[in-house]
Amino acid sequence: SACELIEQLEEWREEFGDAGPFASDEFFYLAGMRPPDARYYCGYPQLENGIGLSRFFLDALSKKRETKDLDEKTLIITTPMGKWVLGDLDLRDAKIEVLRNSLFGKYVTVCGLLPGKDIVRTLAMRNDVNRALVSAVAVSGDSFIDGMTSKEVSHLTGMDIEIVEANPNSLFQSLGGAR
Repeated sequence: SACELIEQLEEWREEFGDAGPFASDEFFYLAGMRPPDARYYCGYPQLENGIGLSRFFLDALSKKRETKDLDEKTLIITTPMGKWVLGDLDLRDAKIEVLRNSLFGKYVTVCGLLPGKDIVRTLAMRNDVNRALVSAVAVSGDSFIDGMTSKEVSHLTGMDIEIVEANPNSLFQSLGGAR
């Protein structure tokens, strides 16, 4: 159905042009497609709604591909869709943990709706890391969608929780070594 929706939106875009409508990144993920190129998003008018955020992230990647030695005690926390985007990065040696959303259900795969309690549950089972990186799109202020703060997650897990801006440069910088 995601493919059908993308096709329908394409027909409407022929009529409306740069005004959209734009399929959200999640529809491309569900359809098993890569995010379309930047031209599709016509200047990203709905970026704050997550429409085009994946492509915006990946285009920032093409500007800087320098990688450092990865910190083996650091874990990247993400969602199925987050891993879909990270798949284009050269992170072969990075530890990545994909979380399922217990608050909204398994079909909600975006990082922006990641509950803090899911991070706590996951990190409680890990003893091979001492720091976790979480995308800034998962927090508003310092709170996750369930109201838990990164400080609470850190306290409950005994690990450093680092909120990382949603761009490759920030991610690579954070992976470069422990604080």
